[in-house]
Amino acid sequence: MSIRYIILGYLNTSDLTGYELKKAIAAHPFLPWSGNNNQIYKALTELEDNGYIQSQRVIQSLAPNKKLNRRFVIMKISPMMVTLIDKMGSDLSVVNAARVSFAKESDWEAINPVEFGMAHLKREGSLNTYEQGEVCLSAKDQKLISYLAKHNHWTPFAHAFLSFRIKAPIFVARQLVKHQVGLAWNEVSRRYVDDEPEFWFPEVWRKRAENVKQGSSNVEIPPINLLVRDTNDEYTNSPENFVEEALNFYQGLLDAGVAPEQARMVLPQNTMTEWIWSGSLAAFARVCRLRLDPHAQQETREIAQQINDLVPSEFEHSWKALVNGSA
Repeated sequence: MSIRYIILGYLNTSDLTGYELKKAIAAHPFLPWSGNNNQIYKALTELEDNGYIQSQRVIQSLAPNKKLNRRFVIMKISPMMVTLIDKMGSDLSVVNAARVSFAKESDWEAINPVEFGMAHLKREGSLNTYEQGEVCLSAKDQKLISYLAKHNHWTPFAHAFLSFRIKAPIFVARQLVKHQVGLAWNEVSRRYVDDEPEFWFPEVWRKRAENVKQGSSNVEIPPINLLVRDTNDEYTNSPENFVEEALNFYQGLLDAGVAPEQARMVLPQNTMTEWIWSGSLAAFARVCRLRLDPHAQQETREIAQQINDLVPSEFEHSWKALVNGSA
């Protein structure tokens, strides 16, 4: 095993001087390395030059100054994000999926037929415009969409599709992946990816609900600092410190040559993951109806709200009818 990996392993647990590292390595009965101080200090210099560790000179009044070495990993914090990356269809697609039962077909209606005339429809990407003006869904087609949603005729809404790229912590993703019908999910895998993880932290911590069926109440509690018993003493540990220690341990495992598919097991539930989520308009409306409910977990509501904010610009009348009950 390389001396660099041995050093990084020790620095994952505590800050040490070169001399302390030499003593710890020499005292270990199973480490497959033997060497001198020069090799340790050379390795420390290389690790610091490459950004793996940082050193700090400690001034001591009753003893010679010493140089402490610290494992250097910057914890990255990330917000939850939803991006609409693709879509197929429109409100008119929904209408015509319903009207085909009677061998009928609707068309867009000019916003001002008198001024612009009933010119032929020209399609440009996701935009629907007449050659001489903008168009909209006719009043009768808007009523049809409302009727379909009200009476749970959901199949016409399954002919329109959406695709999102979503970034959220693992514990949120594991709640949302339970929605399977009409949806497809492909996620980043840390079996293959070993780049530096990002993490998410709540702005406030919520008190546990008295009702066992409810995850949390609306009562905020102060920032969490736990008293943790170490082998030598007790110290205060915050969630951020805990995650930072897990990140250091994860990086140490990778540095020691452990496969990413095993190293990932030490990462906490607030590690960010990313996935592409695609499916029908009907399926995403079902997700949002359930996850926007006040009883749903607040963090999953945030993802549902971002989806809810993005869809109306693409399916204005259908989304209102499906999610809010009015078109």
